[in-house]
Amino acid sequence: MRRPTRAYRSALRTGQAATTRARVAAAAGDLFARQGYTRTSVRQIAAEAGVAVETVYAIGGKAAVFLRAFGTAFSGTTPGASLLDIEATADVWRATRLEEAVTGLVDVIVESNRRSASLWTAYVEAARCEAALADAYAEQMCAMREDGRRVLAALVERDLCPPPRDAARTVDEVWVILHPGQYVLLVEHAGWSLADYRAWLIDHLMRHLTAFRLVESDRAVPGRSGDGQAVERIVRRQSGKTPSAGG
Repeated sequence: MRRPTRAYRSALRTGQAATTRARVAAAAGDLFARQGYTRTSVRQIAAEAGVAVETVYAIGGKAAVFLRAFGTAFSGTTPGASLLDIEATADVWRATRLEEAVTGLVDVIVESNRRSASLWTAYVEAARCEAALADAYAEQMCAMREDGRRVLAALVERDLCPPPRDAARTVDEVWVILHPGQYVLLVEHAGWSLADYRAWLIDHLMRHLTAFRLVESDRAVPGRSGDGQAVERIVRRQSGKTPSAGG
């Protein structure tokens, strides 16, 4: 009769630990967004979260807490989740027109960048002073670029847009357009409204995705799939760049 009690207590402790981690990450995220990375201390994080300093270290310390805070803000769900795999992006993959897919994607990106822009600024700062975060930053940049490649390949595969002449360059352009740094510049520094920023994203993505010239050697027969594989082949052949920390 005691086993269920022990299991219940174990589950309770696990749930409490998860709640504590989430509370610490949320408190830390607020501090990092307001103060930046270097000006935020573990003691401040503990005080803001209402936990002991030892608790913050037990979770992984300042760098680990920062990554959790950023990851949660960026995805809106689980730290490390790709924006392309969250529930909010489902409509993008069901779209039957390019405009519909682009608008759905932009809505997800605008919300992600709104949540995480201030933390992105702190991330750039953190990557310059901590080696572990510099590595994580480079991985994040590569992951975002990979998401751009996935979007382009999916759109071409579903015949929503033609394959680009230079797929790697187009992936880079999509990545830069959607990058949180653009939100920081246009919304936080230039004072654009979210509506203006959203319209700018849609306009620039549509321009890039409808201005392609087909590569004759990779042209697929109309009405048949294959263009997506062509984009995969071109991108893999032309890419291989690894961004370094620096924004």
